[in-house]
Formats: sequence, C-alpha cells, structure tokens
Amino acid sequence: MMESTALRCSIDIGSNSINCLIAEYDSVSKVLQECYVESLVTELGRGVDATGNLQLDTMEASRNALETYCQKAKGFGIDPDRIIVTATEASRVASNASKFYNGIQSNLGLNVSIISGEKEAYFSALGASQGTTDEQILLLDIGGSSTEFVHAHLRDFKIKHSISLPFGSVRSTEWLSKGSFDTNFSKIWESMEGIESIFRGKKLLCVAGTMTSLFTMVLGGKVFSSELIHQKSAAIDQFDGFFREYSSSTGDKLLQEFPFLGKRSKAIMGGLYLASSIFGSLKTPEIICSTRGLRYGTLIDGGLSL
Repeated sequence: MMESTALRCSIDIGSNSINCLIAEYDSVSKVLQECYVESLVTELGRGVDATGNLQLDTMEASRNALETYCQKAKGFGIDPDRIIVTATEASRVASNASKFYNGIQSNLGLNVSIISGEKEAYFSALGASQGTTDEQILLLDIGGSSTEFVHAHLRDFKIKHSISLPFGSVRSTEWLSKGSFDTNFSKIWESMEGIESIFRGKKLLCVAGTMTSLFTMVLGGKVFSSELIHQKSAAIDQFDGFFREYSSSTGDKLLQEFPFLGKRSKAIMGGLYLASSIFGSLKTPEIICSTRGLRYGTLIDGGLSL
C-alpha cells in the first residue's frame, strides 16, 4: 500500500516575491504540516510594463532566491526535478520569460510552469481552503502584477467563478509614481463584467503577501507572524482608518514603523491604494486573512493540474 503522507516542495514565482513551501501533506486526512516557509522579495515584475522584458537585476535576484530554495529542498531530500514551480503575471507578459526559465532549468534543474490567471485562481483558492470550515469562499488574491477574484465551493472543491485583472501592488506603485493610478484602476475595473454581481457587499478572504502585510499593520503588528493574522478578520472600518492615517505616507516611512516589510515596502503603497479601491468599489463589509494561498494549492495538488 502506498504511503498517504508525502514530503513535497512548491515554489511560487510571483511578480514581487518568490515564495517557497516545504511540507508534509496527507492526502487521506487532508492535513498539511509545514516544514519550511519562506518569502523573498525579488521584484521580478518591476519594469516589465515599460520594457516588455524581465530586468537583469530582478532576474539575478530571482535566480539567487531559486538557488537558495533548491539547496533548502535538497536538505530535506527533495531533488530539483521534484519541486513544483509556478510563475504568474510578470512571467506571462514578459517576452524574455521563457528564455529566463530555460536557463533556470539548465542551471538549477527546476521545471517552471508559467500558469494562466485561471489556474492561479484555482490553486490560490485550493490553498486557502485549508483549515476553513466554510462551504464556500470569496477570495481576493492581490499579487504584484495581477489580482484574482475567486468564488469557490469547498465541499467538493470547485471553482464557480474566477476573474484575473492586470493590476497588483507593483503595477499600482508604478502608477502612483506617475499620477495615473485612478485612471488605470478605473479603466480596468470598468472593462470587466461579473465582479460586482458576485462579490459586492460580501466578506472577502484575502491571501498573498500584499494583504498579509497590510493585515499585520492594520492589526497593529510590528513583527510578521502568521499566528497573529491567519483566519483573523477585520471590519472594513479598521482598514479604512488605517488607509486614512497612512495614505499620504511613503514606503520608506512605513518601513521605519513596520520593519518586517523589508523589500516589500517598495510596493506596499500601491498595494494599500489598490486594496482600498477594491474594497470601496465592492462595498466590502469585512475582510478575513489567510496565510495559505498559491504555493499551498500547488503542493496539495502535487502538480497534477499544471
């Protein structure tokens, strides 16, 4: 009889950070036990909209992060060709992404799958479904360059509706610097149908680095702790109060007050404005945080749905 419990490693190459999870997952009990969790900001999506390409410095930072994760996985007895690796929006649109990942495969032995927005939504919801007793979730996943809205039924896991929009914390930060955030947000928001009819006036389950960072700050945390924020909720008045207090701040000033942000501080203002605009447009009454998202979903799935 095959063992139901397997030690797996998954890596999510996002547009702002690269995230790694090594965990034991029991396919019978559906219990996931974390062994190693890390997130390294490499800003891979920076400059992609302006140039159409991944930049040399962000590719180098990303390559270094991936090499670090490969070494960590080897310490757990997991070879690179067994690691589940996905890449999202910046890699979807950059013309040199395939060449970059061919080099990663040759040098590190990692097989990188550039996944669609639909698959990103699926895996994020699958990961976030871990530990919740709700029969359905309305998920918000703000990434570096894209944002996914997902309606999922959890009893027999199924995506009922998902939408991927081309804005995220990195893109929004670049728009803020150019004074074009409101115009770009409105243009994208108004072009999509189906969001408000499903998500308007409903509580949202929020995942990924932008929202876990904002949640930590909204709840008054100075040090990031998944125990502080995982499955915790906040009324929208709490978030709105935080936005009013810090909307005229800068990433550098936020870093001074919330040092856990690290390199994420460079894109956090864009994430703050984007989240506020989404919540305001949807009349969101309550937000809930989950520290489990895309990399958890691909690990649970075992890469079978890639």
